[in-house]
Order: sequence, then C-alpha cells, then structure tokens
Amino acid sequence: MRRPTTWSDDPDLNKILEVSNAQEKLWWLLMADAGCRLREALAFDVSSLGPPGLHIYATKTKKWRWVFVSDRLSDHIAQTSATRGYWSKPTPRTVQRRLAARCKEAKVKRLTPHHLRHSFATRCALAGIPIFGIQSLMGHESERVTRIYLHLDLEAFGLEMLKAQFDARLKRR
Repeated sequence: MRRPTTWSDDPDLNKILEVSNAQEKLWWLLMADAGCRLREALAFDVSSLGPPGLHIYATKTKKWRWVFVSDRLSDHIAQTSATRGYWSKPTPRTVQRRLAARCKEAKVKRLTPHHLRHSFATRCALAGIPIFGIQSLMGHESERVTRIYLHLDLEAFGLEMLKAQFDARLKRR
C-alpha cells in the first residue's frame, strides 16, 4: 500500500511563506497550523475567532468544531485585518495551483493543501496530543481516518523519545 507523502518541515513552510502574499499566507497557515481543510481555509471569517481558538464549520461533515490558533497564525490575522475585505475569492483549484507555484518559487518539493493538513496531524501526534484529541481537531468522524493522517517514522521520531513518553505515562498510573 502506498502511503501519502508526509511533510512537516517548518523551514520549508517558512520558505513558502516568504514568497507568498498575505492572502496565501493565511491559507497555508490555516491548513498547516490549524488543520483546516482547503474549503474551510477559503471560508475563513475573522468573526469565527473566539477565546479557545477558531470555530469552524466543517464543510465536509456539516458540523462545527474548534481548532487551535498558533501564535504565528494569530499574528498574521492581526496584521492583515485591515486589507482582508479586498481579497479575491478564488476556487479551490486556483489555490492548489498557487501553492504549487509558491513551492516552485521557494525551491521546495511540491506540496498540496492536503499535505499541509497531514503535517498538522503529524505534528500534533509528535507533540503528544492523544489520537482522540487530534480526531476532534481534524473534524474526523472516526479514529481510523485520523490514523491515516499520522505519518510517524519511528526512526525520525526517535525510539528513545517514544520510550521516555511511555515511561512517563506508566509513572502517572
């Protein structure tokens, strides 16, 4: 079975952000730092920000969910609030093409918006967020679907780190 390409390299994301305009940066950060689907990122409305984070209507599941807002996403939202009303309303395909163009311009491997969403799930897992928490943040109906999004390479993750987390959990019991 072929697994989707994973990507969670912040230096590459930073390169993409450097060559992107303000509207594009918002989309990339909503997908990479908040786990939004492409259509959810396109539907972003600043009025959906609240104390716990961003209240999103999941277009796929037709349900509301809360997602975290990273510091860099929050900063970008604050910096662009005055100009946001003048931005274009592109189609999802246009956004996919723009991301491909920005990857080429930044000289990083080609990514899709869905790669950014997968990287969010992987980074959550690496940060120690339990699978059911990631499931909720991603807006998935089942844990099985969430597991597909997690790309954990035990060698890269580090077996020592995994053992340390295991030992810490055992001590809590």
